[in-house]
Amino acid sequence: MTTLKIKDLHCNSCVANINEGILKVDQDAKVKGDIKNSEIMIKSELNESQLREIISNVGYEVLN
Repeated sequence: MTTLKIKDLHCNSCVANINEGILKVDQDAKVKGDIKNSEIMIKSELNESQLREIISNVGYEVLN
């Protein structure tokens, strides 16, 4: 499980956009969002670097 802090993660739509981007690359990934703490928890075969790139490509900035 990878947990990443995301800048401006403020609604379920944001989580859905990130989820969609990750699922395009890893169809078996599980993504949960914690809007209160601006965090995304991802269970995936992809490594952290790949996840960061996908999140960036869908328009969000990873903070940690």
